[in-house]
Amino acid sequence: FSKREAPKEIPEVTLTKSDLVRIRGGPQQPVLPLVRLIVEQGVVSSRAEADRLINQGAVEINGERINNRRYYVKDYEDAEFTVKVGKHRFLRIRYKSSGS
Repeated sequence: FSKREAPKEIPEVTLTKSDLVRIRGGPQQPVLPLVRLIVEQGVVSSRAEADRLINQGAVEINGERINNRRYYVKDYEDAEFTVKVGKHRFLRIRYKSSGS
């Protein structure tokens, strides 16, 4: 942690197309709301906490600060993301578009 780097051991979750949802009034393609993701994976305890941390600029994906609580993880080809919440909470997301 001392050099602002991610730790070597980060909890991982693999998502597939079946984990994505359609959002009414949102993007046309299936997505996964970031708030929902970090709550369901136990990184934060509630949607309110997730909203607050995002609004405070304490959430990053691959080093990019996320300030929009309506940020969606989209249906990319096979991809990997590292989510950082606060100073010490990390989650690695692997997305498999094939659903296998």
